[in-house]
Formats: sequence, structure tokens, C-alpha cells
Amino acid sequence: MTLQLSVLDQSPLLQGHNEQDALAQTIALAKHVDQLGYNVFG
Repeated sequence: MTLQLSVLDQSPLLQGHNEQDALAQTIALAKHVDQLGYNVFG
């Protein structure tokens, strides 16, 4: 049995940042966990 882990695709808007920053941070996180071998769930 294989356990699959995922990272939620939420883009928190941090104080002092804008929507573009939040999206850029989410994209960076997605790329990073992809490199770590996480799967994408649709």
C-alpha cells in the first residue's frame, strides 16, 4: 500500500503582500513539492 501526500493549493494573502505575491508563492511551492516527488491531485 502506498501513502500519497498532497499540499493544499491555497494561496494565503499575507499582510503587506498583494494577490500577485500570493500566486507567485503558491507557484513556487508547487514547483518545489513537484521536485520532491509529490503527486498532483485533480
